[in-house]
Amino acid sequence: MGTILNHNLVKDITPNCKNLFGVALISSTLPTLLMALTPLLASTQEISGPLISPGHIRIDISTSYLHSDTRFGKRTDRYGSLIKEEEPLGFDFSDASVGTRIFPGLEVLEQNIKKAAGVEVEPFILGSSKAVITQSAVWLPIRIDIGISSWLSVGVMVPFSQRRAEVASTFNPSGANAGITPSASDPIRVDNFLGELLAAEASLKNISKNLCSSNPSSSNCIESSALLAESQEFQSAIVGAFTSHGVFPLEGTVTGNALQYRVQTLMAAHQGLGVPFPNNIPLATELLNEGKYGNLITNPGYGVTGAPFSSWRSLWEMGDVELYANFRLWGSEQNDGEYRTHSDINYQIGAGSLIRLGTGKVDLPENFIDKGSGDGQNDLEVNLFGGLNVNRLGIWGEIRYGFSYSTLVPRRISSPDEAFPSLQTTQIVRWKPGNYLQLRLTPRFQLTDVMSVALDLTAFSKNMDSYESISTNSSSDVSLLELETGQDLLDIGIGVVYSTLQNGKGRPTEARLLLRRSVSGGGGLTPKMDRIEFGLRLFKKIWN
Repeated sequence: MGTILNHNLVKDITPNCKNLFGVALISSTLPTLLMALTPLLASTQEISGPLISPGHIRIDISTSYLHSDTRFGKRTDRYGSLIKEEEPLGFDFSDASVGTRIFPGLEVLEQNIKKAAGVEVEPFILGSSKAVITQSAVWLPIRIDIGISSWLSVGVMVPFSQRRAEVASTFNPSGANAGITPSASDPIRVDNFLGELLAAEASLKNISKNLCSSNPSSSNCIESSALLAESQEFQSAIVGAFTSHGVFPLEGTVTGNALQYRVQTLMAAHQGLGVPFPNNIPLATELLNEGKYGNLITNPGYGVTGAPFSSWRSLWEMGDVELYANFRLWGSEQNDGEYRTHSDINYQIGAGSLIRLGTGKVDLPENFIDKGSGDGQNDLEVNLFGGLNVNRLGIWGEIRYGFSYSTLVPRRISSPDEAFPSLQTTQIVRWKPGNYLQLRLTPRFQLTDVMSVALDLTAFSKNMDSYESISTNSSSDVSLLELETGQDLLDIGIGVVYSTLQNGKGRPTEARLLLRRSVSGGGGLTPKMDRIEFGLRLFKKIWN
């Protein structure tokens, strides 16, 4: 679903209806209808309606600032109980025992170490980490609406955004059983060790060949062949462990001792056949520090190959462009192109449709804290809106439903709580965002002829996304990407509107200031946001 910004700006109604029967009917039915109405998702919102007078153009420029440092989280505790509570945005990047959850690629390293040691090994622990993340964005949507007739307005919205993430992270190696790989701290020693393994393998091959050529069923042939297979398995596993992931078992740990014992066992077996074999395996002797910890994320040789996990700011980028049309279905007036004082009671009901184009930039797999300027796929949205004004009191509402279409995107196949998945998990997958429903209700009170205040209540719900692998030989479970993609959100806002549309004095102008806050939500990854929006609308007659 594309980012939705500043939808359907302030209404321009010039009612003159005195039909008491119609007013009575609307007064009894519209409040019920409006309780089912409300606004749109994601970013900034408007205060009132989308239709403008025929022959007029409306230019709307808004600036919105969004800020979030928590989310409406969802997780399962160690006892299997589901926990729903607010979580800091840095929750998934923090752990008292950094291991395969933070770096799921370490599972491959653990498997290699297990194979090399020949026994079960302890889970890797690198230390503890803590991250505090604050995300913010400035959105600048530019909207142009044209009143085609008294029942039709059309428009286009082009959004631009600059996104920012402030990251404060710490790492403490206390409690670690793994440290900096000796391939980085003592590469000469590792090269010598691996060279000695190769030489031992070559010598053992010759000896085994000679023993088996003369008597393939002899015990010497069988023993030498078994030792050769065991040695080759050890060498393959230990080479993979040394040359990836950037960490290795520490000297003196249970796993380190298991590796050393395996080397000693192999050495004794090789020496029994007269083959030299190294007697000590290089183990990690240095703990990670914050710099080396960050290097695990960015170094291409360590599997993750991600962008630095640090504060970041995007360039100004265009988001998803919207093309829309809105239709008047019923109202107490017919827009005649003139701005004039409203009657005491007036009402309006309409419907609209919108196409959101995937012109925005999607978030990149290597950037673990960016949300992108858009979704890169198309949406179709339909809506129903309505408003009622009685003297100084007014209420505006709408209901919107969006149908999302699929597109191909690169994704790292992992569960949401895995902070830094390996580059090798990246696939091009078919992604279809979940369809969404948004309800909005905006009561307002006219303080003066030009100034009003409004409350803004928004309820938003989105179905889970769906993912489909397009690779014929992939064994990855792409359904992991669907976890926690459903969203529910309730926002409350308050705003002020300055408008000269109703009194007809001076150039028709509107300005608005709106403050919004997320008060409840769910889904697991739904951010809890504060929003500040300032918007300015200018009107001009272009025909009639």
